[in-house]
Amino acid sequence: MDSNKPKVMIAVPTMGSINTLLVAVIARWIADAFNGGKYNLSFYPTSCVSPVDRAREEIVDVFLDSDCTHLFWIDSDTVPKFEALETLLSHDADIVSGLTPIIIYDEERKDSDSNGFKKKWNCVGRDEKHLTPNTGVKKIMGAGGSCLMVKRRVYEALDRPCYKFTYKDDNGKDANISEDIYFCLMARSKGFEPICDTSVTAAHYKGIFWDL
Repeated sequence: MDSNKPKVMIAVPTMGSINTLLVAVIARWIADAFNGGKYNLSFYPTSCVSPVDRAREEIVDVFLDSDCTHLFWIDSDTVPKFEALETLLSHDADIVSGLTPIIIYDEERKDSDSNGFKKKWNCVGRDEKHLTPNTGVKKIMGAGGSCLMVKRRVYEALDRPCYKFTYKDDNGKDANISEDIYFCLMARSKGFEPICDTSVTAAHYKGIFWDL
């Protein structure tokens, strides 16, 4: 193992199953690492740990106990392209995300062919609008944790837990948010600037395959 290469831990919070196509991508990454790729690699999936904030905290514990330099979060139903790992690493950013489509329900579309469901992308820019693919590298307010690369020094700087479902709003009241957005808020409060490379897109499997 080349100690001069970044060592990436691929982390998959899972309730016990991982999309088959994601397994194939991870297998290619592992093969690439063993055959002289630009990174060293380890892999850690949780097993039936819930809710997801607990699973993420377990992964952070394992990561900080390792000698890995980067933590690459991928949700178990998300399938990034093979190039995603190297592309995100190339930015040398503290926090860098790809884009994953997420499903939302729109009452006004309930009689459409999609039965009311539509997709949007999981990163929000500084203008508070959801980003779209192939629009450059953007600073972001927050991102889902489905395809997210984080440097070790971020977790070393944050108070624990790094992931929670509540956040104190400007009035000091508890606000319900997702655990990955909580992480982004905590990281930004410590001076870290998350970015998104909108050329990196991942498919999302939710009963149907939400691709580009």
